[in-house]
Amino acid sequence: RVSREIRPLGLCRMGVDVLGDQITNGVSQTVRAIKRVAKSREYDDDSVRLVFSNLYVDKAMGETIREVFVTNDIANINITVIDNHRGPGVVVSALGEGLAMEAGILVGDVIMAINGIDCTSHEHAIGALNYQEGCTDIVFSIKGMLRKVVIDKTEGTLDCTLVNSSDLASRSGVEFSFVGEFGLLHRAGIRVGDAIISVNGCLVSDHAQGISLIDSSDRYIELVVAEQSPADNTSSN
Repeated sequence: RVSREIRPLGLCRMGVDVLGDQITNGVSQTVRAIKRVAKSREYDDDSVRLVFSNLYVDKAMGETIREVFVTNDIANINITVIDNHRGPGVVVSALGEGLAMEAGILVGDVIMAINGIDCTSHEHAIGALNYQEGCTDIVFSIKGMLRKVVIDKTEGTLDCTLVNSSDLASRSGVEFSFVGEFGLLHRAGIRVGDAIISVNGCLVSDHAQGISLIDSSDRYIELVVAEQSPADNTSSN
């Protein structure tokens, strides 16, 4: 089964109704309540599983956390992770054709927990995966909200400038310091301050590597992008 992210307005309204009186009771109760609300939603299409990123999680924990449900079939998940040297969690460093990719996990995603078990290192993540016997689904709790952008180079010019990230302490990748108004990237919704986390399935560590990966692409460029947060945007103006 393939799970994909769904962020319906109905869930937000339901979240306000159910959580309005519980938000003051603490972070853990808030998160548990959100999960109860999310799991109560039903869909006619059995291939769609609920994945949520809720404003209440943002406010309570200071970070966006999304949950991705993957069918528990270890042999076909096909995911590789490495230690995260910039904070908690582990980083998805590679994805093969398999259930994790189908579910929407991206190269560069930071996995904080697997079925509620904290991933503090690569070894812990492997142990958490191997501990899931008897579970129908494996739930990956992922920090942040990356998005995938596919660019067809034959349709125009990229018209951009890349620099090393100004926030290397907390995230990898390279930033856009210039995005031309009439270029393909601007058309795809990319703006100054956004960061490229991976290119064509390869993590980007610096400006030179990012340019090399983009230039070596034949036609299509698959970018995983972290959008600049409103707070960062305010501070840069």
